[in-house]
Amino acid sequence: MALIIIWQTTPAEGYEFSIYEAYPNGIFLIFLTFVIGLTILLLIIFQENISKIQIILALLPILLCDIIMLFLPTIRGYYIYGDGDILSHIGHMIDIQKFHFIIDNRYPMDHILGNIIVYFTGITNAKISLIIPPLFSLIMVLLIYIFANELHIGKREKLLVLALATIPMFGTSNVLFFPNGQAFCIFTLGMYLLLKIFHNINTWQPCVLLTIFTISLVFFHPLVFIVFLMVIGALISVIYLHDKAQYSIQWFYFSTIAIGLLFFVIWSDSLNLGVNNILEPILNGFLNNIETNSELVGYSQKVSNINLDYTYLGKLIFKTYGQYILLGTISIICIALMGFLIIKKNFLIINTDLVFIGVGFLFFSIFSIFLLFKSGAFGFLRVYKFAQLFSIILIPTTLIFYYKQLKLHSKFNARTIYLFFAIIFVVTLTYFSFFNLHLSPSINGLNQQVPQSYYSGMEKFYEHRNTQFKIMEFGISQRRYYHAMFGQIGLQQNVRWYGVLSPPDHFNYQKYPTLGQGLIGTEYFILTSKGIEFYPKLYPEFKNKWRYNPNDFERIDQDTSIKKVYSNDNLLVFLIND
Repeated sequence: MALIIIWQTTPAEGYEFSIYEAYPNGIFLIFLTFVIGLTILLLIIFQENISKIQIILALLPILLCDIIMLFLPTIRGYYIYGDGDILSHIGHMIDIQKFHFIIDNRYPMDHILGNIIVYFTGITNAKISLIIPPLFSLIMVLLIYIFANELHIGKREKLLVLALATIPMFGTSNVLFFPNGQAFCIFTLGMYLLLKIFHNINTWQPCVLLTIFTISLVFFHPLVFIVFLMVIGALISVIYLHDKAQYSIQWFYFSTIAIGLLFFVIWSDSLNLGVNNILEPILNGFLNNIETNSELVGYSQKVSNINLDYTYLGKLIFKTYGQYILLGTISIICIALMGFLIIKKNFLIINTDLVFIGVGFLFFSIFSIFLLFKSGAFGFLRVYKFAQLFSIILIPTTLIFYYKQLKLHSKFNARTIYLFFAIIFVVTLTYFSFFNLHLSPSINGLNQQVPQSYYSGMEKFYEHRNTQFKIMEFGISQRRYYHAMFGQIGLQQNVRWYGVLSPPDHFNYQKYPTLGQGLIGTEYFILTSKGIEFYPKLYPEFKNKWRYNPNDFERIDQDTSIKKVYSNDNLLVFLIND
């Protein structure tokens, strides 16, 4: 039924603020199907005898729902999905196509991969933004299951890990084309190779693959590479504490770190980004540098500026970060239970693998909280999502152990109790994950859609514009679109990125009768349908804080200093003070 509803819905013609509003009934049915499939899968997992055929049949509708949700922008007919960094990454692909080598590109691996697909399939650069992220997200599910199979845990635990892995809980990392997201999706492969070597150091194939993987992360994204080195360091520490005699494994891991760092230093762009944009802000946070504004301070300032109602704020936090809060809370409970087992000297569940998982979750959780409070260089979620990876293993492993204990020593029906709480947990986790997978006004985010009308309009604008005039914008990024059309390298006269790019508040109509009267010289002004509806759609409750209201846009048509030079209904180009 959901497929029929989605199939019969007309594709998007212009910009839409929420992809969910296009298929309200269809997405609810997909969510319902996914939850029913997960419930059936949990019932099978908690049976005495687990049937492989039953598992496969239960997984089929779950994976189908995954595919629909991940490919929803493609199904909806979006031209490009991602109107920020993603457009610039398409620009990097164009540079490689034009010059046949890598220029001024800090993380080229994603762009090389995109060009390989373009070369062999003949699809457009724009389609890459719609294809690569969902494919990597589906591969990630498989990699998490492969990693779980390498752990010294039971079959029931492995299947529960697979059940959690099918939930698309990583937001933009699941659906947008950017190196950090794709590197994150394959991160579990590196963790699998680390444990594969730990379990059998005498096999050379994983050693070679781990070295190649570590080097490749340098060219994927420096932050993910640095995080992977931290994971290797955590595993070395755990191995040392458990068995100091395993020198060969520890030295191999140290050599892997050394080789990775060598390539990191040689690849100067990655080194500059890693030091200036990642390590330096973190160190400033540790040293309490007053010049470093934390992410939390930024959020607090926004909240204080608009006097948010705490109920509204609480709902927004849970809608936006619900799955992170839920997984973090349950994982902390699991860590406490694991600690209780250690205190009681019950080591039936505690082995090196699981200590590594617990340490990994704690380290990246604490590190991400530190970034939230002390650094604003990059979002704390970029680090916390690695803690989520560990929690996907930690939660099933710990809870299944206690399930077995409850089953042995309690008069209560352990299966019924665990199933009840497990179903509530996965339904809640799925709800949050499904409805913040794609950005929308419900989580105070903008849909990342790039309509073809915006793209074609900007193409015509750049083809016919006078390069001597500066460009103002609202609802579109002049430089991002320039990147996606012409690449990042080349002449970009009066194509700006920084500074004041939008018009003055209320187009200065509170001070002057015309917009042009308050400006010096001639300028272009590009306005989109997204810009016109931006404040009513995103901030309907805060009209007194809007920079532009509907009356301001209506006055543009009567403004004698403004001349409309192009329009395609969704994108307007004006010339001011011609």
